[in-house]
Amino acid sequence: MVDSNTITELAISRNEPQWLIEKREQALATFISLPEPCFVYGLGILADVSELDVKSIDVLGQKEEAKVIAPSQVDVMTFQDALASDLHASLIKEHMMTAVSVDDNKLTALHAAGFNNGLLIHIPNGVICREPIRIHLRAGVRATLDQVLIIAEEQSSALIIEDTDSED
Repeated sequence: MVDSNTITELAISRNEPQWLIEKREQALATFISLPEPCFVYGLGILADVSELDVKSIDVLGQKEEAKVIAPSQVDVMTFQDALASDLHASLIKEHMMTAVSVDDNKLTALHAAGFNNGLLIHIPNGVICREPIRIHLRAGVRATLDQVLIIAEEQSSALIIEDTDSED
């Protein structure tokens, strides 16, 4: 279940900074306030998410396996490791949830509040990756809320391939 107590427990277990805890709490408030989403995929084609039981999502119990193959010039690390570094923590603070707004819809807000796996990929200025960066995520049997933050600085270039599988 994603609620205020769960978010606090999740943040403490990962030794997250206060600014990230506040972002999570703001996203939770947004999640609570927004209506259920209605996804339209063309004329008369709707995706019904009314049966999605978000209360059953266990963000505390899920740890995902991530394997990343990337050139040595690319920084790849979990959010936990990145937040321990001033440089990488400031990158996460500046860029997290900027490509998609937390206010976009209820599920985006849920993701921002309760993400339980974070991965930072930082491609420094001028780095051209000749081979693709490959991200393989192995999810457990329950839902995971992954946060993959890719920061490509000026004059950098990369092809990124991500795939996810699960046991069930």
